[in-house]
Amino acid sequence: MANAQEEIKRKEIGSSTQLPLVTINILSFNRATELRNTLRHIFAQSYKNIEVIVVDNASSDNTVEIVSQEYPAVKLIPRTKNVGISGWNDGFRIAHGDYILVLDDDSYPECNSIVTGVKTMMQFPEVGIISYNIFSTLLKRSETSKFRSENPFLFQGCGALFRKETIFRVGYYDELFFIYYNEIDYTIRCYEQQIRVRYLDECRIIHTQTPLARTSGPNGDPYTSETAYRHYFIGHLIFLVKHFDTAFALTFGLKWILNRMIILFKYRYFQAFFSVLVQLPRVVLAASKKRKPVRRSIQKYYAYGNKPLVDRFFYPNFRKPFA
Repeated sequence: MANAQEEIKRKEIGSSTQLPLVTINILSFNRATELRNTLRHIFAQSYKNIEVIVVDNASSDNTVEIVSQEYPAVKLIPRTKNVGISGWNDGFRIAHGDYILVLDDDSYPECNSIVTGVKTMMQFPEVGIISYNIFSTLLKRSETSKFRSENPFLFQGCGALFRKETIFRVGYYDELFFIYYNEIDYTIRCYEQQIRVRYLDECRIIHTQTPLARTSGPNGDPYTSETAYRHYFIGHLIFLVKHFDTAFALTFGLKWILNRMIILFKYRYFQAFFSVLVQLPRVVLAASKKRKPVRRSIQKYYAYGNKPLVDRFFYPNFRKPFA
């Protein structure tokens, strides 16, 4: 009886006309099976006042056909070129919702995550982004376990709820980031405009991360793959040049290059390392055109862009990293 009452209450919450329209903005690339699973869960969750957009980043599989044939209500934006994370901007541009849930093609919200996120933002108008607890089925743990509501300068791009007004004020994702680091770039831009990010540990986004869906590192962790190594390498340098005073950007940029060199001793990602060095002049020039250092108080929160010399993702057993 109790379960039946809970189900009735859940449906009432999800279908309430008092709750605003939420746009679900999904970026997809060559994960047709995962996307089908994501869409199935989206339409089964409790919040019903939604519109769904899928931006396809020039997939070579049958993603476009699946969305068109099986989910005709979904707004499909097929791109002819894979532009990485900035593909989400296409969805931002046409979104009608007061709130926009950003998802990967292999991530979906648990039943009440959307309604809780919306109600939290309605309660706290200073919050511009809800950062969700991202649970990886591949790693069998939360990817955001170190996030806390009292330390809320972070969100993960495969599951975050944006207030539409935040997009108007802060702008879109920076196309200089192909993958990774777009989140930290966006949060520092939010805090420069005194827009807050709030982490909801009790609300989960399930990140399926099937082994066949992405390249993994030697230990099976996608965040230690050669792809992740390359893009984090580039991303942090762009982040430094854009947002930090020259002395910090130069000092901690050189330290970051040493950080990446140390990883070579164990992982031997020589091709990725040298390809980034070749791109470095072009990357720095492009980032410098968007350069606008944030307030010193915000630079301080981000440790002025400083990172430990030894990366604990790649050397998890290293006990005493240099500060």
